[in-house]
Amino acid sequence: MFFSGCEHQQCWVSNEECLLEPDSGTCKASIPKYYFDQEKGECTLFYWGGCGGVVPFESLEACLTACDCG
Repeated sequence: MFFSGCEHQQCWVSNEECLLEPDSGTCKASIPKYYFDQEKGECTLFYWGGCGGVVPFESLEACLTACDCG
């Protein structure tokens, strides 16, 4: 289930994927992926190493669809 809301310029999101912290993993590639930065209230780029770790979203569009509060 997904809920989002904006009040007084603050955004809250309860979609589980939006709450995941990114982890680049143990490999050394530099593959662009995205996560929802709760402090900034926006989808943010990070670089995944290519194995292991945590990748909340494969694309900016997927992150925006799940987490955008604007």
